[in-house]
Amino acid sequence: MNAFHYDSKICVEAAGFSGGIWMFWNSLELEIEVIGTNWQFIHAMVRDESQQEWLLSAIYASPEMGLRRELWKYLKLVGSHINYPWLIIGDLNEIVEADEKKGGRVFRRVGENSLWDCINSFELIDLGFNGPTLTWNNLREGGARVRKRLDRALCNEEWRIQFPEAAVTHLAWAHSDHHPLLLEVAIRGKKPVGPKPFRFELAWLTHLGFMDEIERC
Repeated sequence: MNAFHYDSKICVEAAGFSGGIWMFWNSLELEIEVIGTNWQFIHAMVRDESQQEWLLSAIYASPEMGLRRELWKYLKLVGSHINYPWLIIGDLNEIVEADEKKGGRVFRRVGENSLWDCINSFELIDLGFNGPTLTWNNLREGGARVRKRLDRALCNEEWRIQFPEAAVTHLAWAHSDHHPLLLEVAIRGKKPVGPKPFRFELAWLTHLGFMDEIERC
């Protein structure tokens, strides 16, 4: 995997050990217009090189149900005024089906102002995933262990039509209790348009004259 290069960012800092959302991007490839932020979300308009536009909602939902319900109410308000392709992605901190949880208390679906309610209100599409089914665990052992699918990507019909090949992968987790999500929106195997970007090759360091040439330049 190539190293990710960015020159622009927006950060919603954590409150103590809660929340915190950082968004980084390469302005040569994307134009990001931040519309609004909150400690549970960043809303931004995304424009790519072909001038396709879509709305991105990066979410880090509160683990507290009351605060999380305020987020779903807000998203329902936003969704009622959206006429763009719309993607919601992040740690939504809530499940919608019993098979998205292993261990702990029996799952009971919450009705109004829940993630399930938000999904149904706008007929959002779950992009699914490749990799492990459950994205979070409480890092405990035996009968105290609980695992859930708390992280996901949802979109409206317009976004899915615009990016029919988009796919999500649950990556291996390290130094966290969550699996990272990798969302690929480009068509796999599609030949890139334009000049090939510069890539540093580690093997260059093995050339005897490499550092001398760097110093000379």
